[in-house]
Amino acid sequence: MSKFREKIKHALYSTNILFQKVPIKPKSKENRIFLFGTPLYMNYGDLAISLAEIQFMKEHFPSKEIITISEDVLYNQLATIKRIVNSTDIIALQGGGNMNDLYPLQDKQRADIIKKFKDNRIVLFPQSASYDLTDHNSSFYDIRNNILTRENVYLFFRDKYSTQFMKDNLYNKKVFSVPDIVLSLRVKNRDISRQNIITTFLRHDDEKLTSEKLNDLIKNERERYIIKSSDTVDQFWMEHAINKWNHEKLINKKLLEFQSSKLIITDRLHGMIFAIITGTPAIVFDNANHKIRNAYNSWLQHVPYIYYVDNKDKIKGIYAKIDKIMNQKPQTYKVPDFSDKYTELIKALS
Repeated sequence: MSKFREKIKHALYSTNILFQKVPIKPKSKENRIFLFGTPLYMNYGDLAISLAEIQFMKEHFPSKEIITISEDVLYNQLATIKRIVNSTDIIALQGGGNMNDLYPLQDKQRADIIKKFKDNRIVLFPQSASYDLTDHNSSFYDIRNNILTRENVYLFFRDKYSTQFMKDNLYNKKVFSVPDIVLSLRVKNRDISRQNIITTFLRHDDEKLTSEKLNDLIKNERERYIIKSSDTVDQFWMEHAINKWNHEKLINKKLLEFQSSKLIITDRLHGMIFAIITGTPAIVFDNANHKIRNAYNSWLQHVPYIYYVDNKDKIKGIYAKIDKIMNQKPQTYKVPDFSDKYTELIKALS
């Protein structure tokens, strides 16, 4: 049975790559935006980012043709893309949280694109940045060396700490601060009955910030409430052939887990953001590189149904917050509107 399962996985993965290797045939020769680096792997946060980017561009630039190029095959098709792209095309780069020393390959890819497409305006969708500049091998220096000679590269960061860091170290090049692009996503199917459950979305990787407070909290609350464990990363991602036909469907299915829960407990950035865009109360803990803390302090402190746990918070206060939410009538909160925060991003893509 396990061998058969592996064959199915391999077939689906091969199908996935095949979908992405369809020849790139833009419908027009001008008025185009190429979105480079969209994900094929089952990280729902990254998938939601690419979905939000596509919908954002379609909403604000309905006359432009949007052409997506996945991260997995970008290098294989770069020569072909270079022949297709003309100087009036805009190149947008996938946003996310991989501008740091943990993911040097992504930085290398970004640096290569900036180097090869010198005549094109390049717009980086909102990212987080975190580098150790005492390490002279940091991938930051490759990015900086390619950006300093350019005047047509626009960089957007999703928290004010990343923005200030990049401004300081890129000598005030075109660097801007906007919220995570997923906060622009409009969620469908809001009228869903919430179950009397807590759902956790917790990390199991290098970005996890080990916390006895969090571990004890989950253990103790399991004795008092029904707790369902989930994640925004699917370990069996090869079972899904991600393509333009099911991209939004996969995201909506994951968002249903938030919409049907009474409370979320998470240490994932997009666990917090999915809670926000579905109007779902959440208890939020920080991660190792402080993406959550930085995003919360930059944009989200006013969201009344998001409770960020600071190191100074007393454990009794956290339990009291959970009890208050779980003992009240299920509620879907009004989702805040962040649309006026993206003005500079719209200008850069225009």
